[in-house]
Amino acid sequence: MSTTPGEETIHEPDLTPLLDLVLQLVMFFMLVVHFESEQRNENVQLPKAGIAKGIVKPDKLRIVFINVLPTIDPETNGPSKSQSIITVFENTSTAEYSNQEQLKQYLATEIQKDQALSPKDVWDKGGGRAVVILRADKECTFKMVYDTMLTVRAVGYSEIQLRAQVDRTSGG
Repeated sequence: MSTTPGEETIHEPDLTPLLDLVLQLVMFFMLVVHFESEQRNENVQLPKAGIAKGIVKPDKLRIVFINVLPTIDPETNGPSKSQSIITVFENTSTAEYSNQEQLKQYLATEIQKDQALSPKDVWDKGGGRAVVILRADKECTFKMVYDTMLTVRAVGYSEIQLRAQVDRTSGG
């Protein structure tokens, strides 16, 4: 393209590759959020904790998430102080239980799977079991959480991690 002296040529950058990149990033983050949300129950409001640390998990163990959420008391229309709903998330499967006995039956079959997949010497030393992450709603009573922990331990799981929401403003 020829220009006469004194005439300026305006060059505009091609933004198409940049727009492609931005759209790909948006789709990636939408997928990541979708997979992450499958492991969580937004109804569970975790209690605040001052200090928390991340998951320490060996590569070969499974993670089983157990959410404890109080039921709604029909008389007060608020959280029940005696009954809870227990939701178990593991990989892509979800199961919901209304009492500890149902949870115990489910976990008993899961620990049998762990034992079948684990070498005998590792199992005898207490290894080869899934890591259980217990997430209790802040409205749950101590008894609800404690009963769930006892059920998990009674079946044979030894590593239970409790989750709490970290209060970012307190520096924890």
